[in-house]
This record gives sequence, C-alpha cells and structure tokens, in this order.
Amino acid sequence: MRTLTPELQGGYTERVSRLVETEKSIGIVTRRVDPNDRRARLISFTPRGYALLERVYSAIAEAEADMEAAVGKRAFSQVREALATYVAGGAAVGVGEASA
Repeated sequence: MRTLTPELQGGYTERVSRLVETEKSIGIVTRRVDPNDRRARLISFTPRGYALLERVYSAIAEAEADMEAAVGKRAFSQVREALATYVAGGAAVGVGEASA
C-alpha cells in the first residue's frame, strides 16, 4: 500500500481525490474506509481497472520495443537509466511543485 509523502500532500491531496473520483465514476477503482484507520481510504482496482492496466502496460511495452528498434539497444538502455534517475529524484511526480 502506498501513502502520499508529506512533500506530495501540499496541493496533491485534492488532485488525487479528484482523480480517484473520476476513476471511480468510470468503474476502474473502488474506494473504502481503511478498517485500521478510519480517517484513511483504501483504493483498489476493479476487474475493469486491471483490464485497463493490462492494455496500458501492453502499449508501453510496444512503444518501448519500437523506440529500442529505432535507436538501438544501448541508446535505449541509457535513456531508460536516465529516466529512472530522474524519477528517483522526485522530478516526475512534481515534488518541486509541492514545495513552491
């Protein structure tokens, strides 16, 4: 289970709530009260949500294969490594925005 870190809570809690409501309204997630902490909510994928995830992961794998074919295995590996470093630093989730 994941929890929003303090850096992400500023402004992101509302955005995440809106996103969850949208996802709930289209039937890809459910939301329920956490029995261990009634202030918290547990978000779970529905079967429809899992099916969507499978399609997304398949599309990502196809796009990655296309990119690797276009630039070569070594260059693609370097790009993936650079992106992993970027994400690990918090840039992709907007930590810098949360503190602004």
